[in-house]
Amino acid sequence: MLGKRFLHLSGKERVTVQPLFKKVKNNFTYEFWVKPEVPHKIDQESTIGTSGTKGQTYVIAPGHGGDESKSAAGVSVGTNGISVYEHSSHYLPATLVYRTPIKDWTHIAVVYKKKTPHLYINGKFIKSGRSSPKKKVYASGIFGGLDPFGYFSGCIDDLRIWDHDRTEKQIRKNMRKELSGNESGLYGYWKFNEQNQIIEYDSTPNNNHGLINCLLITDKVPKPAPFLSRETIIVVFAGSSYNATRQFAFDLGKAFEKLGYRIKYIDLLIPADHVKLKQLISEEDVLFILGMNGHGIEILDEYIYTNKLDNLFFCYLVDHPMYHSRRINLNKDSQNLIVSCVDQTHLDFLNQYYKGKYSKVFIPHGSSISSPEKFKAKSIKERSIDILFAGSYTDIDECRKKWLDDPDYKIILDEIMETSLYQHTVPTITIAQEAFQRRGIEFSYSDNKRLRNLLVYVDYYIRGRRRIEVLQSLMKLPLRLYNEAWRLVFKGDMIKIHPSIDYLRFQEKMKNSKIVLNVLPNLINGGHDRVFTSMLAGAVSLSDRNIFLESHFKHEESILLYSMNERNLSDKVEGYLRDEERLESIAMKGKDIASKEHTWIARAKQIIKAINNHKSRFMKN
Repeated sequence: MLGKRFLHLSGKERVTVQPLFKKVKNNFTYEFWVKPEVPHKIDQESTIGTSGTKGQTYVIAPGHGGDESKSAAGVSVGTNGISVYEHSSHYLPATLVYRTPIKDWTHIAVVYKKKTPHLYINGKFIKSGRSSPKKKVYASGIFGGLDPFGYFSGCIDDLRIWDHDRTEKQIRKNMRKELSGNESGLYGYWKFNEQNQIIEYDSTPNNNHGLINCLLITDKVPKPAPFLSRETIIVVFAGSSYNATRQFAFDLGKAFEKLGYRIKYIDLLIPADHVKLKQLISEEDVLFILGMNGHGIEILDEYIYTNKLDNLFFCYLVDHPMYHSRRINLNKDSQNLIVSCVDQTHLDFLNQYYKGKYSKVFIPHGSSISSPEKFKAKSIKERSIDILFAGSYTDIDECRKKWLDDPDYKIILDEIMETSLYQHTVPTITIAQEAFQRRGIEFSYSDNKRLRNLLVYVDYYIRGRRRIEVLQSLMKLPLRLYNEAWRLVFKGDMIKIHPSIDYLRFQEKMKNSKIVLNVLPNLINGGHDRVFTSMLAGAVSLSDRNIFLESHFKHEESILLYSMNERNLSDKVEGYLRDEERLESIAMKGKDIASKEHTWIARAKQIIKAINNHKSRFMKN
């Protein structure tokens, strides 16, 4: 081990990054320090069969390769030796096996070279295994085990994945050194140094952050902290752009833990978790299941819509409901379902256009800052980024083509788009209904799939064009964007364009920014995480105005607000940047309000209140 802290697993937990690293294949290296506590099953070396399906203690679990021509490599370590397994369809053999007693901290490296595993122990080459018959062998991103094949018991520290085969000299030279994370070819690096974290951060720029559901400890395993409640909350999530909703799930889970609840996470990117979700709902201590953007509801729909779920399903939508109608049946009744929206007008949308009877609540986005115990906000003068923007680029011409190809709706949808573009008090769906009524056309939204799909593209268009127009109005100012697709719009201006970064990395940029620019999505009367998080990061939030923001913050006192198509916006923002004392005052007041009213802790309390209200309404008996 390299530091005082390390990861302890008791045979039931894991750290999940992603099932496969598809850019890392055939030639790569695993490295880690390990101290196992139990033996594992020793199998014969082979390139056929499924011997690795039971009795293993996987430090790195072998993800599934995806089809019969591809596999992923895993490493099982016990007190009696080390084995390398590969996983594909009907294929999980031990391609390398080495019997040896392991009683103390040991450095292990498994080097794949031309699809053949080579084992190094404490920097010394030990043996080679059998060459894989598969066309591709990927590195896996599941640490600690995999249902039902087996979980590791013991301690792990300083886990590294390299995108090339390391030499014995390279392994020995660096095995006892803590790396910076910027070394050439280092694809993932998990130090396990953060205490009491749910996220294990990748120290490389590749943002391969993992979800932890175990204990980070010092010299011995402590007893679990007492909980204020015996009840468990299951948090379900899947993939998302920039890992944003995954991070929301982790942050909300941490908030529930601070309120005294146990948390169990379900990552739907892992196939085994689909089965695990159904198993967990039968546990007596489960208070409710929370699905970020409704994830998990498609697995449990047979229980939810027949009121056979013993718990509640809380569907926390962080986007407009129109984007999730394929996943969630909003026309069905359920006493087991609560749908939460981040905008009050989204609730109005559900009530007007869908007939399903279930609880509906308004709970805006929340916010948090990574490692808050370590974070001390810089003053505005100390910050090197003037204006930061993270919104992605949308090809608005492609969006518009979707409805221009429709002979029935192309003219009216153009009118709806133009009317909605600069509107911040009336939802697009209301503008659409009024446009149809003026023409004497029935607006049967929920029953008209073609219209529903086209209105999604109208919404995409409006969001994308608003971003383009706001950025164009500010293009002479020192803007920094994190999405390279913006190069299609901006060339040779003051705007600096960088590759996309994930949500956590963007938070770090916020901590070094004076102003964080926000262009709201379809939010008329709701709050957005980027507004609140930028405030917690000590920056000034510059956002287009809406009803919610105007009622919770005061322009030029705790936030900077602008209107779409506002004249002289660039001159105003330039003036704000020159007056750093004023920006400092706005940032401090915004941070104070956000930390009191708009954190994930505040949202967790609102969710618990909604759960209790639902029970009193539907479950009196």
